[in-house]
Amino acid sequence: MDDRPVDMDARVDLDGLTSVERELLRAGLMEWVRSDGGRDMAARLLDYDDRLALRSDVQRLGDLIDAGAPMSRRDCRRVLLATELALASETLGWSRDWPADTGFTDSETITVLRSIQEKLAAS
Repeated sequence: MDDRPVDMDARVDLDGLTSVERELLRAGLMEWVRSDGGRDMAARLLDYDDRLALRSDVQRLGDLIDAGAPMSRRDCRRVLLATELALASETLGWSRDWPADTGFTDSETITVLRSIQEKLAAS
């Protein structure tokens, strides 16, 4: 195991992601602009002070995803975890609403999400 600190400002290239993978990440990220539920704990897991801070950053992150532009390792992890939480947790996310909100079934999401995780594992 490597004990060196991880450079969270290092750039992660999103060029290897397909349009469907980017669409899924954007959909997962957009769940966090919903007005229902406090979910401040989830925002703190994503390295924000609270949900308001997270919500104020969604547009910037979404623009990076849409452009396929490189993003910091910190932002990449935020986007991936935000999507994972929105899909899988009813306590910290909106799992019951996922298919209706995003247009992705649970099984489609898991397949695409696994592909994203494999591509971004080294980042």
